[in-house]
Amino acid sequence: MPLPAQCTEEKAQTLIAALLGKAIQKSPAEAAQLLSSAPLAVASYGDDSGSTQAWAVCDLDFAANAAMALILAAPNRAEELTKAGRFDEQILENLGEIFNVLAQLFAQSDGSQWKLLGVEAEAAPGSKQASWCFHADIAGYGGGRIAVFLAE
Repeated sequence: MPLPAQCTEEKAQTLIAALLGKAIQKSPAEAAQLLSSAPLAVASYGDDSGSTQAWAVCDLDFAANAAMALILAAPNRAEELTKAGRFDEQILENLGEIFNVLAQLFAQSDGSQWKLLGVEAEAAPGSKQASWCFHADIAGYGGGRIAVFLAE
């Protein structure tokens, strides 16, 4: 099944910016570089049967900066979390909220919508073919990469 028409980088940028209340500057990024960086967080999206249809993937830099911007934590807290080199419970909880909002990207033309099935740290998507990938720079914090992969 193809990605819905509204599942674009621009729509993702708009949703993230609205949720965080921060400007997001978007620049191109390569999915292969994202997949080769570690650790990654992977959100699975699927239909009502629980079948995974797509994944959203981000690096630790995006996760830490977005998670701390969501709760209005000091930017240096995001830097500390990134330097630790791993996802902690706070990042994953906040990232879950962000990925849940991004489920809006997956509204189908028939009115159905893929939902967030789960978020895993240090995982990999079930596909290596990215639909899109970009670097998101969050105003006042920092940036990182995020991508969407469609199930093959």
